[in-house]
Amino acid sequence: MAELVKNFINANVPSKDAKNIEEGFLTKSIIMSKRQKPKKKPQVRLRKGALTSRSRRELGFHKLDRTGLKYADYVPLNDLWHQYMRNYLDLDTLNRSGFRAEPWDTRTEQRHLQLCRADYHGARLTVLRSRCHSFVDVTGIVLLETRGTFQLITADNTVKMIPKEHSVFETRVDGFKIRLFGNNLLTRAVARGMKKMKSKKTIEL
Repeated sequence: MAELVKNFINANVPSKDAKNIEEGFLTKSIIMSKRQKPKKKPQVRLRKGALTSRSRRELGFHKLDRTGLKYADYVPLNDLWHQYMRNYLDLDTLNRSGFRAEPWDTRTEQRHLQLCRADYHGARLTVLRSRCHSFVDVTGIVLLETRGTFQLITADNTVKMIPKEHSVFETRVDGFKIRLFGNNLLTRAVARGMKKMKSKKTIEL
């Protein structure tokens, strides 16, 4: 096709202009190569038997059935959470070293980051501050944590959905009082475990 265009230009354009037109037209306007199709992004393959996010939603994994729930049934879950935090924060070593969570101690900042990434299913939380005054002083064990809420079961077998945003919570583990600012925890627990966290100055230990 390039040869046909060249012959047409030589036959119909003055020779003094033909060379410039030929170079510009052939080198800039005619695409001789076949257009390549955009490459498809490789699909992420789930391991055998794994459920997709849509399947988990359809099965109700992110919803809590509130019928027949009793606080006493979840006290062992709280015990397991204490054991998890004991190992996760290495509290035995901290206690032996006389750790007091002073701001200038480098270990304090490290524990702050760990608390931002921790899983609080099973934790016994008390609401210290909330925009909704009726939630203040509510204490219960976390049955379900979503991106924006903690769902607690209280001692009277009532499930309370507490928003994290603008709320402050407190829990205790082996003599350590941990104060959590909900604004720092506005992600799902599984996402926090994989996310790179920055230092949070508003979490107190």
